[in-house]
Parts: sequence; C-alpha cells; structure tokens
Amino acid sequence: MEDDEVAPFEDSARARHIPLKVIRDTCTGGREDYEARLVLVRPDQYVVWTGDAAPADTDAVMRTVVGLPS
Repeated sequence: MEDDEVAPFEDSARARHIPLKVIRDTCTGGREDYEARLVLVRPDQYVVWTGDAAPADTDAVMRTVVGLPS
C-alpha cells in the first residue's frame, strides 16, 4: 500500500477531527475476501468502504461514514 493512497484519508480525517488509525497489513488470513487493497473499517468493525485506490472524493467518503452532511 502506497502512502499516496492513504494520505487523502488521513488528510480528510485530520481536517474534520475524525480519529483514524492506519494499519498496513497483507491481503491474507481472510482479508483477501474484500477483493480490495484498501479497506476502511469503523471502530464497531463495520466495513464502510473498500477499493484499490483512494476515491476521487475521499472527503465525501469520510463525511458519509461519520454521518456528516455532504
């Protein structure tokens, strides 16, 4: 996973004071079931977004997953 794929999530979270912990891991041990390199998981373990690259509007994704207006 490249830092430039994660940075937009980190930037958006920081700007909105959303806690975000980035974990770099392998795609093994069941994680290959997501069929994506990036997985965004809420603290309650609910998977809210997956993809192979950061979305065009990462800020919109972050606002949606924490329930902020668009």
